[in-house]
Amino acid sequence: AWLNLPHRRNGGLIAKMGTANGFRGFDLWLNGNKLAAHLISTFPNDTIKVTTKGLFPRKTWFHAMVTYDGSRKAKGLKIYINGKSSPLQVDNDTLKGSIKNDLPLTVGRRQNSPHVLYMQITGLQIYNRTLTPAAVSYTQFTLPTIFSV
Repeated sequence: AWLNLPHRRNGGLIAKMGTANGFRGFDLWLNGNKLAAHLISTFPNDTIKVTTKGLFPRKTWFHAMVTYDGSRKAKGLKIYINGKSSPLQVDNDTLKGSIKNDLPLTVGRRQNSPHVLYMQITGLQIYNRTLTPAAVSYTQFTLPTIFSV
């Protein structure tokens, strides 16, 4: 997805997760001045969380993508910024259970959580397979036209 984040707060950017049932699900999380991804069966003991070591571009459009290979290991979870794999800090690497839930996919928040204010998003794409680094390459993505009225 293409994102424009004017502030550095915390909150779910793209999520299929709620606050009930041990936070089961997944999300792309705004973590202050960094991005994080969670895969959670039951928080905090059955989860993967990785956080970018670098900062994301602020007050400008950038492309963010998360890939996961199904391994239940943090090394199988990647975050790309503008087509480049971001170095990650592994915060949790204990996932054993399922992350499946019946919640809808939400944009700008987790289910039953506050919205991330003033964020902009466009071009959200979800794949049913792990993309290769070449497929994620920034050169294959162009910012969709944004209309302001």
